[in-house]
Formats: sequence, structure tokens, C-alpha cells
Amino acid sequence: MFYIRRTTNKLLLTSIALSLAASSLALEYEPTWRWAENAPIPRLYISAYAVNDYSHFTGGVAKSLKNRVRAKDAFIQYMEESASRAYPNMPAPVPGYRYDNSDATTANFKGKPLYHSNIVFFAGHGAQQTLAFYDRPMSVSEKPYGGDIKWVFYDACEVLNINQDGKLEVPLYSEQSPMDNNKLMELYGAFIGVHAILGYYSLGRDNPSYTSNGVRVYQHVKYKYFAEYFIENDFTLWEAYYWAHNRTFNEFDQVWMNSGAGHIPGFTPAIAFMAGTDQHGRYHNGSTEKFSSTYEVGLDPRKEGTNYSMYILYQEFGTPEYYPED
Repeated sequence: MFYIRRTTNKLLLTSIALSLAASSLALEYEPTWRWAENAPIPRLYISAYAVNDYSHFTGGVAKSLKNRVRAKDAFIQYMEESASRAYPNMPAPVPGYRYDNSDATTANFKGKPLYHSNIVFFAGHGAQQTLAFYDRPMSVSEKPYGGDIKWVFYDACEVLNINQDGKLEVPLYSEQSPMDNNKLMELYGAFIGVHAILGYYSLGRDNPSYTSNGVRVYQHVKYKYFAEYFIENDFTLWEAYYWAHNRTFNEFDQVWMNSGAGHIPGFTPAIAFMAGTDQHGRYHNGSTEKFSSTYEVGLDPRKEGTNYSMYILYQEFGTPEYYPED
């Protein structure tokens, strides 16, 4: 028997009619439209960054972490293994830009042509619309995602939270919405074609871990479940992310309960995505696409004739925390 405490599901539609300045990082092309049957994408091309060591961080106080590099490596491994099992004829994955610790700087993130990748991953400290690299913090709007990038993953605290300061835990559907329009626009600025960005609305988890049959199990096992659900079992993107966190929370919570330690702290996985119609009137939803049938086109709200809006979905498991300890 698995135990789940209070769970809620929220949806926010931000109908934004804006004309954003074109970014030099955006590629002005539209790949051939197709509904994939045998090979969903030509091959996996993952660029990934991770920071454990914050000893040289200049953007405030950031304690060093233990498991961010391990989480990054696990994400890549599980995604590639699942793709190999599900699509044995897919060409070998392309190793994208991959940097850890002192190499995972803002310059090595902003300065690399990540738009050749189809997945971008970051693991480290985070805050609302902010990633903490080895050297300094960076707003997500400083590096918009377009080109071939379909999905971005932020394994970092609260990057997708767009609530006002002091109201981080208040539900977005509240009668008096806690949404901060400036923060919403910071997040919206990261979208110039990317289909979805996945991360957390609450604090994330670098720990805990437990031992099972002599093997140490870390919370990055969520990416094993995600890869299996998304690539091998053909779940939609949000379904795979949701159920991977559901399973991880239940497993860890059960271990803690059985040991008499009580419930583990919860977390709130989230997804920000584009949904709407392209310039040809075709409807797309970045949260419901599948690995087996991805859209070979960017969901760019700036492009003339498109009608996309940004949505946010999130799910609370257990009792999430929203304010870090001093």
C-alpha cells in the first residue's frame, strides 16, 4: 500500500499577446512536419549542466550540494537506455554540451549553441525564474530556447514558481491570485520554440536516499521512471513526469514510514508549456505530446500567424516546502 497525502492539480492559462524581439539564438526555420511512427526524433541529443560545488558562487549564499552531478548523469543514462530499448534502430545518441561544477558556468551555458540539442537539462540550486551556475545566477529569460530544443528540465528549486514574494505556497487558482506578472514574463521569455519546460514549483530535493539490498537509491530514480513512462510506455510528457514523481514519493515515503522516521518532505513537480495553434491552424499542446509522436516544429509564440499561450500545471505530493532554511 502506498501513501499519498494532500494532492492538488492546478492549471494556469496566461493569455499573453506580445511581440517579443527576435533572439539571435532562435533559428528561423521550420523542420518538416511529420507524425512519427518508428523513430520519434532522428536521435537523442542531450545537453546537460550540473553544479554540486558552489564555493565560488558570487550571487549570494549557496551551500554546496551532493547529488546534482549524479542526477544529471542518471538522467542522461536512463533516457538513452530507454530510447535504445524502445527504438533499437535509432542512431546512437549525440553527446551534447555537458559541463559539471567549475565548467558549468553561465558563459558555458549562454555561449553554447544549445539549439542543436533536442533536450536541455540543468541540476543545481535555483530560485524563481533563476538558475544558479557555478559562478553566478542567471535569469531563465537570458537564454531562450528555440531551434531543435523540444524539452528543458530544471532539477532546481522553484524555477517555475511565478507567485509573488511571500506567497510562494498560495495556489494559483485562489480567488485573489498570487501571480506576479513580472515573474510570469521572465518565464515566458524563455519560450521561443521550446515545447515545454519541466521543473518544480516548490523546493526540490538533493536528498534523501536509502539502501535497498545493498544498493543506494537516490531520488534521481524519478528519471528512470520518467524515461520508462515517456519513451517505453508512451505516456504523454506531463503524465510521465507526474507519475514518475508519484512513484518516487510513494517509495521514499514508505521507506521512511517503515523506519519510524515519519513522512519525508514533499515536493511540487511542475510543467510550463505552450499550447495553441500554429500559423496553419494546427493545434499543439506541449504537455500532451508523446515521445513517439513529437511535433517537428517549434512552438514559438512570436512567430507571425501563431496563437500560443503559456500554461502551467503542477502537482503537490506530501507537504512541499517553499521557503529554504536560513
